[in-house]
Amino acid sequence: APSISRHCPGCPMIDRLISLFSSTAPFAQYVIANYIPDVRRFESRNIGVFVWIPGAIRAKFLPPERAATFVGDLKMYDRWIKFWSDRISSDEFVHCSNSTPKDSPLYLDALLNTQKGCYRLRLASEMLTDIPSDRLEIVVERLFNELVVPQPNALDKLAEPPSERYTVLD
Repeated sequence: APSISRHCPGCPMIDRLISLFSSTAPFAQYVIANYIPDVRRFESRNIGVFVWIPGAIRAKFLPPERAATFVGDLKMYDRWIKFWSDRISSDEFVHCSNSTPKDSPLYLDALLNTQKGCYRLRLASEMLTDIPSDRLEIVVERLFNELVVPQPNALDKLAEPPSERYTVLD
């Protein structure tokens, strides 16, 4: 890394990249929660999002009434949401008698090692920006709206009358 900075001494972008990649602190990361009605076909629906920064995690899930059209068992869905809400409210994640603190870089790995059945978590991405803990809820809300909230289907739009799809200019 020091050889890069010799090519561009004092360059803020290079200095930032060096500090990011030489840092031992992990980046903020987010996880998508999926519901898979038929695990053989593995066709999933996004039902929630988790955002983790060292020492803090927040999540948001589709309310049961919004998931009722595709989730087979709403009681199980409610239990699943409660399970994750309880687990992430603790200072550490405990699974199979192993305990992982929220500030550990292995925290998300511990969450991801709980995969079974129709409910799955998958690591989606790292964020190359610092997220202060007081802005975590805003990031969760934005990712939830972008990745989980059902968007209008393009095929549904084609079923609308042309007068509602296009603006006619006189």
